[in-house]
Amino acid sequence: MEDLKKIPLIKKTSQRFLLVGVFVILFSLVALYYINIAVIQKETDEGLHSTVFVLEKAIKNGHIPESIQPVIDIEIVNLIAKDNFGNTFIFDEAENEYEEFRFYSVYRTIRNTNYKITTRTLLVEEEDIILPIIISFFFITVLMLLAQFYLNKKNFNLIWKPFFRNLDVIKNYSVKDVKPIELVETDVLEFSELNLQIEQFIKKAHEDYLNLKNFTENISHEIQTPLAIMQVKIGELMDGDSLNESQFLILSQLQQNISRISKTNNQLSVLAKIENNQFLNVSSIDLSEIIKHSTENYGNLYNRVIVINHLEKTVIKANPTLIQILIDNLISNAIKYSESGSKITLQLNKYTLDISNAGEKAINNPEHIFNRFYKEGNNKNASGIGLAIVKSICELYKYQIHYSFKNKTHTFSLTLDSL
Repeated sequence: MEDLKKIPLIKKTSQRFLLVGVFVILFSLVALYYINIAVIQKETDEGLHSTVFVLEKAIKNGHIPESIQPVIDIEIVNLIAKDNFGNTFIFDEAENEYEEFRFYSVYRTIRNTNYKITTRTLLVEEEDIILPIIISFFFITVLMLLAQFYLNKKNFNLIWKPFFRNLDVIKNYSVKDVKPIELVETDVLEFSELNLQIEQFIKKAHEDYLNLKNFTENISHEIQTPLAIMQVKIGELMDGDSLNESQFLILSQLQQNISRISKTNNQLSVLAKIENNQFLNVSSIDLSEIIKHSTENYGNLYNRVIVINHLEKTVIKANPTLIQILIDNLISNAIKYSESGSKITLQLNKYTLDISNAGEKAINNPEHIFNRFYKEGNNKNASGIGLAIVKSICELYKYQIHYSFKNKTHTFSLTLDSL
C-alpha cells in the first residue's frame, strides 16, 4: 500500500477553505448575473404597466393622449387581441442607430371603441448596469475571503499553538529522561484530555523502561558469575587424566558454548549501559592510535592481512572505552565475514573511516544489519549484537555509519564529528 502524501494541517484546512470560497464566489457571480437580469426586466415591465394604466384611465375620462413616437402609440383597431410584452429594435435618429426597446401592448374597449395602447421604453444595455455590479461584488467578496482566510489562519495558530508545542516536547522526550514530561496547559477540552492520556502513557512507559533496565542489569550480573564458575569447573575436568577423547570433545564444545553465552551477555550489558548513558567520561582521543592498537591485536589473533592504506591523525571527543569498542566491533565484523588469509583494508581520512573486506555478494538485507540479533548467513561466531552496539554508539555521538558493496567488496564507512 502506497504511503499517503503528508501535508501540514493548516495547509490542508486552508486549501479546502480557499477551494470552497472560490466555488462560492463563482456560483454567486453567475447567480447575481441572472438575478439582476430578472430584476431589471421586472422593474421595466412594471413601469410599462403603470404607464398603460395611466393612458387607459385618461381615455376613459375622455382625454385621448397624442401618440409620442416611439414611447407612446395609441391606435383605434377593429379586433381585440391578447396583451403582450416584447422587445423590438427602433431606429433612433438622435443616435443614428437602432436601439432596443421594451414594449407593452394592450387592447381595450373603451366607450364602444377598440384601442391598442402601446408603450415603450429604451432598454439600457445590460452590460452597462450589470458589469459594474458584478465587478464590485467580485472584488468585495475576494477581499472578504482573504480577510476571513487571514483571520482563520491567525485563529488556527492561536488555538493549535499548545498542540504543536506539546508535539515538539514529545518528539524530544525519551523514556530514559529522569525528569517527567511537561506538556503545555490549554483551555481546549480535547487538547487537555489528549495531554492527560499522553502523560499517563509516558509515565507507564517510563516505569516499564526502568523495570526492564533493572532486570537487564541484574540478570546480566547474575548470569556472569555462574558462567565463570562453569568455565572453571569444565577447565578442571579437562585438565584431568580420566577423560577419554569423546568426553574431552564434549567438554570442549560445552566450554565454547559457555564462552559464546558469556560474550553475548557482556555485549548485551555494554549495549544496556550505552542506552542508559552510563559512559559519561569524555576526553580527547586520537582515533588513529586506537586503530593502530586494534589492528595489531586482531592481526596477531586471526589469519587475516590487515592493511592500513592511509591513517591521518584525527582527534575526537568521546568516551575512550566506547570508541575502542566501536573500532573493535567493525574490525571483528570484517574478520567474521571474510575468508581466511584474505585482506582487510582500513583508511582514515580526517573524520571518515572506511573498513573493507572482500565478499562474493552483497548483504541481502542491508537495512537490517544494525538490528539487534540480526545475522546474515550461518556464521556461528556471530552473535548479531556487534553492529547493534556500533549503531548505538553512533547514535550517542551523532556519527553516521553506512554500508555499501562495490566490486565484490563490503565497506563500512564511519563519519565522525570533529572535536
